[in-house]
Amino acid sequence: MARLLNCTVDNVYEALDELLGKLISRKPLQEYGMKQEECRGFAESVLVTQQRLLKNNYVPFSVDEIEGIYTRLF
Repeated sequence: MARLLNCTVDNVYEALDELLGKLISRKPLQEYGMKQEECRGFAESVLVTQQRLLKNNYVPFSVDEIEGIYTRLF
């Protein structure tokens, strides 16, 4: 993959993110109608309703980590 993206193995995820950013426009969550104060509630909901996906993670996510992801995407 690194060879295809013309980068080092250490930078492959950053290069892939850059490529995808050129193909798919990113919008902040607020443009979809989400309010910043809803980030915690969404994170808690993910932990309750998405266990079939989360249980396969190499490293478990806490509600604080999921909330941080939503906050950064806001």
